[in-house]
Order: sequence, then structure tokens, then C-alpha cells
Amino acid sequence: MSDRIYNPIEHLRILFDNLDETVFLAPLSKDGVHGNFIEVNDVACKRLGYSREELLHMNARTINPLANRDKVKSFGRQIRREGTRLFEAIHEMAPKYRWGWSQKPSR
Repeated sequence: MSDRIYNPIEHLRILFDNLDETVFLAPLSKDGVHGNFIEVNDVACKRLGYSREELLHMNARTINPLANRDKVKSFGRQIRREGTRLFEAIHEMAPKYRWGWSQKPSR
């Protein structure tokens, strides 16, 4: 038996940071509006190209600018009411990681 003291917060942090999915934690208002993120995992930072500090000044609308606002609010209300909602989203990467043709391709 280990002498190590069980610390549930430490174990949740290890799980949170080692998931292979992006995770964003944000408060929800009663009408379903998402506030700024209060925590994000390492995968979210790496995949979107933002630092943790940058993401903590953003919210769901910032990284999903094309999302339908009413649909996002509906998801938020469902989460408040039922405690869960599964959905997929396309997140916008940091500008430094976006790329495209800077010149016309040769013919």
C-alpha cells in the first residue's frame, strides 16, 4: 500500500491535461450565454495555437465565430437544465497558425 495521500483535485488535473480532446470550462448564465473560459486543457492550447492565458480571455463565441448564436444559447440552456449536452464544433485557430496561398499558383 502506498503512503501517498489521495488528492482528487490532483488526479482530476492529470486526467484533464492528458485527455486527447480539447476541453474548455466556462460559466453559463441562466439564459445560456457562455462566459469567458475559466480553464482549458493543454490539448486545446496546442490544437488552436493559443496560450492558456490567451484562451482564458476568450469564450465559445470567440473561437466559434461562425456558430449560430441562438443555437449556442440553446445548447447552454440545455446544459443548465440537464447537466450535459454533446455537440461538435469547428474552432478557429490562432491567426499565426492559419495559412493559405499568398500568391497565385503557377499554371
